[in-house]
Amino acid sequence: MGHMQVRTTENGSAGGAWHKPTRAARTGVKVLLWGAVACAATSLTVMTVEDTPLDAARRRELSLAHLAFMGRTFTLHAALAMVFFAAIALLMRMRVAATLCGVLAVGFAMPVLSLLAFRKPDARPVDPSRELRIVSMNVLLTNPDAQAAIAFIRDKNPDVILVQEHTPAWHKAMADEFAHEYSFIVNEMRGNAFGQAVFSKRPFVEEPVKYLSARTQATSDRVTGVIGLHDPQIRVVIDLAGTPVVIQNVHVVPPADVSLFREQRAQVAELAAIAKSEDRPLVMAGDFNATANSRLVTKLLDDGMRDANAVAGSGLSHTWPDIGPLRFLPGIRIDHVLTSSNIRVHEHVVGPSIGSDHRPLFVCISMQ
Repeated sequence: MGHMQVRTTENGSAGGAWHKPTRAARTGVKVLLWGAVACAATSLTVMTVEDTPLDAARRRELSLAHLAFMGRTFTLHAALAMVFFAAIALLMRMRVAATLCGVLAVGFAMPVLSLLAFRKPDARPVDPSRELRIVSMNVLLTNPDAQAAIAFIRDKNPDVILVQEHTPAWHKAMADEFAHEYSFIVNEMRGNAFGQAVFSKRPFVEEPVKYLSARTQATSDRVTGVIGLHDPQIRVVIDLAGTPVVIQNVHVVPPADVSLFREQRAQVAELAAIAKSEDRPLVMAGDFNATANSRLVTKLLDDGMRDANAVAGSGLSHTWPDIGPLRFLPGIRIDHVLTSSNIRVHEHVVGPSIGSDHRPLFVCISMQ
């Protein structure tokens, strides 16, 4: 680029002889490149070293953790941005900057690429009576057409359906279609984005639990709107060939600001406590609003859960966003199915578009 010239005509417009970029233009590009390197290096460092406990309440700690969380969420996008900056640096003959951008691109990409490794679905034959098929879907409260979601359910024929963003309109559509087949229902519909429901072919062997503990709810003083800790997180227990299986429907709040991020962490801390204390087979599925490499999901994995996608998925398995302009960017996976170690995972599928900003999930599991 050091020898690039701009062609101009006699009146000064483009099309004549070539001229080198001005010194000011080259200096501006160099400043931009080194600024990008500095910002990326800082972000990658924070992402790597930050490990704030989920119950941390100090604003400074939460702000740092929130910054790291967002970096981990968009790490693939950061990697692609650094590849772009590396290309610009090479054109500018800035070899050191290009090398650093390349190293940073690899650093950002590694957490995502590592999720693709060592997948091994359990291919052993399974007794159909010990097989459990689950669909989880965030249907989007403003989605007016339930037919695509219904078609996906019909195709997969699950035993249990977990629904997030369950509204009165969605409950009517689902009940009208499935009430005779899925006669065991727990419904906590809402007019906002945090209603839930569970539809099951199998009876519940315990009284369903609809909310997290009063202790956790007490950490939030909000009781309307995007409620967070006061929203339903429905948990049911079904019998599978004599084995009680605990199924937790999950929809934690989006970390749009530090306050919501604090509530999200409190919710996940409660879910982690359930994962750590539950000795029966346990499935957690739904919209976690966090990627697999986030500290929130890795906390659940540390407390005994396994990522079904890491066992039996394919590709990056992105689930969001599936509508709007952002769908043209690389997607991310913020919807998950997590299972305890005493569960065999045979299949994990990300479903097609259903008119929601999320894609649905299907998992086929059995008992060890």
